[in-house]
Order: sequence, then structure tokens, then C-alpha cells
Amino acid sequence: MNRLSPKFLHQIESALDRRFRQLVNEVRASRAQQGQRYIADLIGGATDRGDAAVAAEIADLGAAELDRDQQELIDVLAARKRIKEGTYGTCPDCGTEIDAARLLAYPTAKRCLSCQERKEKAANRRISSL
Repeated sequence: MNRLSPKFLHQIESALDRRFRQLVNEVRASRAQQGQRYIADLIGGATDRGDAAVAAEIADLGAAELDRDQQELIDVLAARKRIKEGTYGTCPDCGTEIDAARLLAYPTAKRCLSCQERKEKAANRRISSL
């Protein structure tokens, strides 16, 4: 059973809500900026290959940042759902309670530190074997 106090959960919910609003604003701004870049490219075009390469790199960076922000939004929503369901703070892999300090530092944490490290090591081994 989850041992987290209602006060602690309220603190986490507030942090998640703040981060959610911040991410939504970042995603909106990024999408608007990408649209402006696209329009600027259509109007002005790149003057040479170097400009085109830099423009492509900037666009890739913007897309990567947008992907990261969207994934974090999904993580925030999932954490909020776990709070509502009463499973927040419990590792789904081993069933132990996630340390409160970890949750404060990383409110979207799904797993305890040990299980998260195991999962990351396994993913790294799979990537290394490719």
C-alpha cells in the first residue's frame, strides 16, 4: 500500500501541474517557431549548401526538442493518472515504494532506482548487440 501522505502527494501534483503547463507552452512555442522557419524557408530559401545544412540541423534539433517535450508531457500525464489510481510511488516491477527523495527530484519516476537502473542496463545491452 502506498505510504505517501496526502500533503506530499499534493506537493507532487502541484509540481506536475506546473511542469505540464510549462511543457504545453514550450510545445506550442516550438510548433509556432517551426511554422515560422518553414515559411521563412519558402520565402527566402537557403543561399548555399552551408546555409541549407545549418538550417536542416536547426530543424532537426527543434524536432528532437519537440519530441522530448511531448514524451515528457506523456510522462507527466501518466504520473497524474498513477496518483489518481493510488499507485503513484510504487514500483510496478518489484512492488517496493519509490524513495520520496527520488519522487521529489523526478516526480514522473515510474520505477524505484534499482529497477530503473536494471531496465536501462538491459536496454543498453540490446543496443550494444545491434
